[in-house]
Amino acid sequence: MCPLQLQSLLREGGEAHMAIKSRPPYDLFDLPALATEAGLVFVDKYSFDRANFPGYCNRRGAGTQAGRQFPCDDAVLFRFKLPMESG
Repeated sequence: MCPLQLQSLLREGGEAHMAIKSRPPYDLFDLPALATEAGLVFVDKYSFDRANFPGYCNRRGAGTQAGRQFPCDDAVLFRFKLPMESG
């Protein structure tokens, strides 16, 4: 999901966590900039640890290997927040 679509799914103060690989070409996506463009606030970024997500099972979404797992040891997790409206 693109950060531009997240705002419509979050309540004020809500958070979104997005995992993405940290190597090319994925590192060129600049998720914090996209999120800011969408009205979200970048909170932090940390290494993705599958052990923190019991039952997690990643899958390819498209192509000839769609539905197959892939290594995610080089993934990072970005955390964004929809700010509370003031006033």
